[in-house]
Amino acid sequence: MSAKSRPARETGEMLTTAQAVAYLKLSETGIRRPERSLHRYRKLGRLRGVRVGYQFLWPRSELDRFLNAGLSSNGSSGTAK
Repeated sequence: MSAKSRPARETGEMLTTAQAVAYLKLSETGIRRPERSLHRYRKLGRLRGVRVGYQFLWPRSELDRFLNAGLSSNGSSGTAK
Protein backbone atom coordinates (compact mmCIF):
# COMPACT_ATOMS: atom_id res chain seq x y z
CA MET A 1 0.00 0.00 0.00
CA SER A 2 1.47 3.37 -0.97
CA ALA A 3 1.70 6.32 1.41
CA LYS A 4 -0.83 8.26 -0.67
CA SER A 5 -3.51 5.62 -0.18
CA ARG A 6 -2.97 5.18 3.57
CA PRO A 7 -5.25 6.89 6.08
CA ALA A 8 -3.78 9.94 7.88
CA ARG A 9 -3.33 7.99 11.12
CA GLU A 10 -1.01 5.47 9.48
CA THR A 11 1.15 8.02 7.68
CA GLY A 12 1.35 10.41 10.64
CA GLU A 13 -0.01 13.30 8.60
CA MET A 14 1.56 16.63 9.53
CA LEU A 15 -0.14 19.99 9.08
CA THR A 16 1.37 23.44 8.75
CA THR A 17 0.44 26.09 11.29
CA ALA A 18 -2.16 27.59 8.91
CA GLN A 19 -3.67 24.15 8.29
CA ALA A 20 -3.70 23.38 12.03
CA VAL A 21 -5.47 26.69 12.77
CA ALA A 22 -8.11 25.82 10.17
CA TYR A 23 -8.43 22.23 11.44
CA LEU A 24 -8.95 23.41 15.03
CA LYS A 25 -11.21 26.24 13.78
CA LEU A 26 -9.31 28.73 15.91
CA SER A 27 -9.95 31.57 13.46
CA GLU A 28 -13.71 31.08 13.93
CA THR A 29 -13.51 31.72 17.68
CA GLY A 30 -12.82 35.44 17.35
CA ILE A 31 -9.18 35.16 18.41
CA ARG A 32 -7.17 37.94 16.72
CA ARG A 33 -3.96 35.93 16.23
CA PRO A 34 -4.88 32.22 16.21
CA GLU A 35 -1.34 31.22 15.16
CA ARG A 36 0.01 32.69 18.39
CA SER A 37 -2.59 30.79 20.39
CA LEU A 38 -1.45 27.56 18.77
CA HIS A 39 2.17 28.26 19.73
CA ARG A 40 1.11 29.29 23.25
CA TYR A 41 -0.63 25.92 23.68
CA ARG A 42 2.65 24.29 22.60
CA LYS A 43 4.69 26.31 25.10
CA LEU A 44 2.24 25.40 27.86
CA GLY A 45 2.62 21.71 27.02
CA ARG A 46 -0.98 21.26 25.90
CA LEU A 47 -0.06 20.58 22.28
CA ARG A 48 2.98 19.06 20.62
CA GLY A 49 4.46 20.33 17.38
CA VAL A 50 7.66 19.62 15.48
CA ARG A 51 9.96 22.37 14.30
CA VAL A 52 11.23 21.78 10.77
CA GLY A 53 13.51 24.55 9.60
CA TYR A 54 11.69 27.83 10.15
CA GLN A 55 8.23 26.37 10.56
CA PHE A 56 6.29 24.11 12.89
CA LEU A 57 4.40 21.04 11.77
CA TRP A 58 1.54 19.64 13.82
CA PRO A 59 0.62 15.92 13.81
CA ARG A 60 -3.08 15.49 13.03
CA SER A 61 -3.30 12.84 15.77
CA GLU A 62 -1.99 15.41 18.28
CA LEU A 63 -4.58 17.96 17.15
CA ASP A 64 -7.31 15.33 17.56
CA ARG A 65 -6.04 14.55 21.07
CA PHE A 66 -6.05 18.27 21.89
CA LEU A 67 -9.64 18.64 20.68
CA ASN A 68 -10.80 15.59 22.64
CA ALA A 69 -9.05 16.80 25.81
CA GLY A 70 -10.66 20.22 25.43
CA LEU A 71 -14.11 18.75 24.92
CA SER A 72 -13.84 16.47 27.93
CA SER A 73 -12.53 19.23 30.22
CA ASN A 74 -15.25 21.66 29.10
CA GLY A 75 -17.95 19.16 29.92
CA SER A 76 -16.65 18.44 33.42
CA SER A 77 -15.88 22.00 34.51
CA GLY A 78 -19.38 22.77 35.76
CA THR A 79 -20.39 26.26 36.87
CA ALA A 80 -18.40 28.69 38.97
CA LYS A 81 -19.26 28.81 42.66
